[in-house]
Amino acid sequence: MKKIICILLVQLMLLSSMAGCAAAPGNTNTEISLEGTPTVFSDLTGIPLDKTVMKVGGREISAEQFFYWVCYVCGSLEHNMLSDYNSYGMYGSYIDRDTMKVQWDSDYNGVPLVEYALAEAKSTVKYYTAIEEAAEKLGVTLTDADRKAMKQVRDQAVKEMGGEKTYPLYLQMLGVSEETFEKISAYPYLYNELLNLVFQEGSPLYLADEDYNNYATYADQILIATQNMQSGEKLPPDAYLEKYNLAEDILKQLQSAADPIATFQKLADEYSEDPGRVANPNGYVYTPGTMVGEFESAAAALEPGQISDLVQSDYGFHIILRKDLMEVLNKSEDQKKGIAREYLDDYLAKQRAASEVEYDSCLKDINWSDFYIRYTAVVDKLMEQMPGAAEK
Repeated sequence: MKKIICILLVQLMLLSSMAGCAAAPGNTNTEISLEGTPTVFSDLTGIPLDKTVMKVGGREISAEQFFYWVCYVCGSLEHNMLSDYNSYGMYGSYIDRDTMKVQWDSDYNGVPLVEYALAEAKSTVKYYTAIEEAAEKLGVTLTDADRKAMKQVRDQAVKEMGGEKTYPLYLQMLGVSEETFEKISAYPYLYNELLNLVFQEGSPLYLADEDYNNYATYADQILIATQNMQSGEKLPPDAYLEKYNLAEDILKQLQSAADPIATFQKLADEYSEDPGRVANPNGYVYTPGTMVGEFESAAAALEPGQISDLVQSDYGFHIILRKDLMEVLNKSEDQKKGIAREYLDDYLAKQRAASEVEYDSCLKDINWSDFYIRYTAVVDKLMEQMPGAAEK
């Protein structure tokens, strides 16, 4: 998963970002009312809010929910791109520098950026639907503590928006009813309840200690670099040979040591040129795809306590010590939870892959770039109604 955090707080961030980067108000052809269910999405598309536009494993997704997630993904993408552009000069090819707006029709890996965003929105819908399906399948429901936490977050949102009288304005910006908003806000709590089952012995999701090795590895290394670790420039042949001879000598010391593990630590502290060693003096707990491929393959072939031969990569020569994963996980609840999330996300991904997905043909008729730009124009117009907006 992606990382799951409280959706409501993300929504508050998203709306505040829209206030600064939304398209200039224009003719949206949308009458804004704070009474009843928000109709912004149906006004923009002509599609009834309760129309089923997507099915995931037979589960129906309404237009209201679908359009919300499209705008959520576009808003998050827009916010991140503009932030990175302003801070680091990134994504310049996607931004109109005169208006500081994202150009949704610009090419992104061979497809228009808006098509990428739409694919991400569809994936997001499938992800949260998988959480919902898993919760129903496993009998997981919101606890009283969950509902209390959700209420506290909602109360904070109401306060931030200026009170109950102004809160409907917030829902208008999101384009969803209070009922749909509560459903969306419940997903991270359902996810956490599923995560609790991963640690509950006897549950269908329980992950036994010995099975954590299927999702993460704990290993230390001595790296003798054959490139400049700052510039990436390869060392000349004579310096390369010196590094090889040094790596061979270190390996021989380890192979002849009375206590190879203690000797490894000593030699690593003395010789390793791994720039990450300062932050990870005892090694790395990593998930597949995190480390260089040669490192991961060699570590996977070792048993805890074993030391590899020389392993060569573009970075240099690695000598790897495989360590007992549970040794560190039993001392770090956060790291253990992180791996448990990897396991749960893998379970949810398999659920998604097994679900048949259908889309209503009405979605093909929507100009998605125009849809999102017009939506942000409505949000901009609504922001003018916020308490104190005139003073800003």
